[in-house]
Amino acid sequence: CLFSMQGDTSSFRSKEFFPEAVVTDYLAVRATQPYSLEFYEKTLQDRHFVRELYREEQDKMRSAMEKAVEKAKTFPGKFLLVTCDVSNIAKKRSYPSIGKLHNAVQTHFSKHGPTASILYTRDRLSFRANHSAADLGFSANVVITALKEEYGSHGFTGGGHNVAASTKFPKEYGKEIARKTIYLVNQLNE
Repeated sequence: CLFSMQGDTSSFRSKEFFPEAVVTDYLAVRATQPYSLEFYEKTLQDRHFVRELYREEQDKMRSAMEKAVEKAKTFPGKFLLVTCDVSNIAKKRSYPSIGKLHNAVQTHFSKHGPTASILYTRDRLSFRANHSAADLGFSANVVITALKEEYGSHGFTGGGHNVAASTKFPKEYGKEIARKTIYLVNQLNE
C-alpha cells in the first residue's frame, strides 16, 4: 500500500523515497496489456534500468507539467480557479495520466493560496482543490451532482469527494460539459 501511494505521489506516502514505485506506475500506465509480477520483479532488480526509466518518467512528467501550466487559464475569486484542456497532453494509455498530471498542476498552483483546478479532455473531467479552497466553498460533489442532473441521461458518470473527483462522458458533449463545469465552479467562487 505504501509502495502504491509513493508511485501515485500521495500525500500519505512514506518520507523515504522509492524510485521503484514511480517506475512501477510508469510501466503500468504505458502497458498495452498487463505485465506479470515476474516481469516487475525482474525489472526492479536491474538498478541501472530502474534509474533510466525513472529519468524517462521525470522528463515526461516535467514536459507535460510545463505544457499544462503554460496552457492553463486562471480565474480569481474567493479561491484561484485553474482550468486546462489537457486533451493533447494527457492522452489515454500515455504518461502521465490525467490524474497524476492534475496532482502536479494542483500542487504548482496551490503555492499561491486557496486553489481549485479542473483539468479536462474530450471525455473526462478531473477536479482537485486544496482544503483552503474547500473552506471557501469549493466542492467537486456539488458540481458533479449538477452535471449529473443535466447530463446523466447522456452517459455522464463520476464522483469522488469534495476536493478530488473525476468524471467520464461521451465525447460529443465534451466542450459543452467543460464550459458548464467552469461556469458552475465560477458560481461557487463568487
